[in-house]
Amino acid sequence: MSVSQNGKIILISISLYLLWTLGTYLLEGRIKTFLRPEDMTARIVYITIVNLVIGIILSGMVLRYMASSKFIELSQAGLRSAQHSFLAVLAALVLGLLSYFLQSPPSSNPAIIVNAFFQVLTVTIAEILVCWAVIGSTFESLFQGKGKFLSLLVPIVMSSVLFGVYHFAHSPPFNTLRMVIFLTVIGVLTGLFFFVSRNLYGTIVFHNFFGIKGVIEALDKAGKLPKYEHLVLPIFINAAIFIGVLLAVHLLLLNPEFNN
Repeated sequence: MSVSQNGKIILISISLYLLWTLGTYLLEGRIKTFLRPEDMTARIVYITIVNLVIGIILSGMVLRYMASSKFIELSQAGLRSAQHSFLAVLAALVLGLLSYFLQSPPSSNPAIIVNAFFQVLTVTIAEILVCWAVIGSTFESLFQGKGKFLSLLVPIVMSSVLFGVYHFAHSPPFNTLRMVIFLTVIGVLTGLFFFVSRNLYGTIVFHNFFGIKGVIEALDKAGKLPKYEHLVLPIFINAAIFIGVLLAVHLLLLNPEFNN
């Protein structure tokens, strides 16, 4: 692949990240959508434009272009067989639950945890696709000729740092320097899981458990936690839509002819 083609793909990948981050600020951080769970209109607009359209569909289009250009193999982006994904998701559930309860979480109420899991999921899917499937795969391919160590170190660092920085576009408490540094460390753990498992779905589940604690804490500080003590149907509907779109993008846009 030519240097100019490499440069074009890097530009596309970074542009996707910047567009996604800008959209997050305009539709979430600027108006503090996360702290107003009762404003379903603002939440739906945010998750639809930023995380559904940009985070899933546009990311899928970028991955398809990268694969069709022979810049990456889709297995690098974690798109694997159903059996591989099932085992990765199972491992992620075990590790995720363990990590959640080891963090001294603000709540062990099953309803709150389940609500938070599916609420965070709509953001997590986009985070994994943009920061790890797209950005991570891009930098892994760029450094493949530099040895196995660098080809893994650089994408893990880049994905983690960009993931952390993106949180400056979110509402409090996620936009503080301390939180961004902490989330960068979480990004490293996510990156390790992603590059070891090589599975998109498992990484989504694993990473989602880290987000649960932060969201529950934010809602608790804002006095909104009691509203999550019962299962909230709109949260599950949104999550089902996102999972369906992700599967559709995988099966229809990222079709097997590009996969090994």
